[in-house]
Amino acid sequence: MGYPLLLAFCYILLSSNSLISIAVDTLRPNQVLTNEQTLVSSSQRFELGFFTPGSSNNSFLGIWYKNILPLTAVWVANRNDPIVPGSSSASLSLSSFGFWISTNESLNLWSVNVSVASNSPILQLLDDGNLILRNESGADDAEGLVIWQSFDYITDTLLPGIKKL
Repeated sequence: MGYPLLLAFCYILLSSNSLISIAVDTLRPNQVLTNEQTLVSSSQRFELGFFTPGSSNNSFLGIWYKNILPLTAVWVANRNDPIVPGSSSASLSLSSFGFWISTNESLNLWSVNVSVASNSPILQLLDDGNLILRNESGADDAEGLVIWQSFDYITDTLLPGIKKL
């Protein structure tokens, strides 16, 4: 009697759209990261998602240490274009030409556009805290295939591996 119940629970859990975390480190063009979801690096060290810092009412897309409280952001995408209170939910989307943050009001708040389209782009959060846009076909050898990376756009935290200007 317990086995069918366990199977039913697993089915509901796996098919639910209300999960807090995408439990993967990668976003593909057919996926959207909403403000209730996060990407987590494979080592579980870093997390990417929408957050509201401290006493602010604004929200941002950023990367932070997953298991350190209070939340310690190491990179913020839309620092100059926050998601203001009263805006509907925000999301992160990806296409062959880049990725962007938008709201339900169809406002594009922040974006990365690439000059050459990628056949199979993915956005991946690496174990060192670097967010990269690359072509999925180079999954085993990311060196030289990175189209864009957050380490080239330093905010206020230097992580190991960031090349200082």
